[in-house]
Amino acid sequence: MSDQGKTDLFYGDESYVCSEGYVPYGRQFPDEGVCILSEKAHKINCLGFINRQSKSNRRTTEQPIDAKFIPEYTEDFSFQIRKATCIVLDNA
Repeated sequence: MSDQGKTDLFYGDESYVCSEGYVPYGRQFPDEGVCILSEKAHKINCLGFINRQSKSNRRTTEQPIDAKFIPEYTEDFSFQIRKATCIVLDNA
């Protein structure tokens, strides 16, 4: 139904960026030492909704994305919709 324009379909997901270094893997020469300097400081969380046409809505916070944040953000988003809308959330 979203392909026909009768409804809107959004996909929701959460992510973050931070100043603390994270390297899940690395390459080095056998005798080479590796040092990654980092500073544990800021972390910015983001929750966003995006549709297949790349229309997106997002909110960032330094607070956790938790059971309080999600309904508040979703309610604010609901005031912007103009037709039946489905939001598919990732529960990871």
